[in-house]
Amino acid sequence: MQRLTKTLSVPTVAQTYAGETHSWECDFVTSTEAIQVCATLDAQNQEREVRGALQGAALPGKRRPVIITLDQRGRLSIDGTTVEVVPAWEWLLANAAPARRSR
Repeated sequence: MQRLTKTLSVPTVAQTYAGETHSWECDFVTSTEAIQVCATLDAQNQEREVRGALQGAALPGKRRPVIITLDQRGRLSIDGTTVEVVPAWEWLLANAAPARRSR
């Protein structure tokens, strides 16, 4: 299988897409989180989204698997690993860069 990686340059944050063709994909991999993003986590996409977050978290380095949704919150325990499910607004507030002060 071919592993794909694509790095996006954002000031102060490096994010990478990771995946293996026809197997799994993780939307964003940072130095601390493996992030999947979907509008709603439901029975039809849960397996795919969880697999992507777990595979991204298993890449070299220690990462927390996270699924960002529009408004769902919870925790899923998969084989002893906790996958956090958080609403987008909450994740954005928790990860916002400090505001710059104008002079």
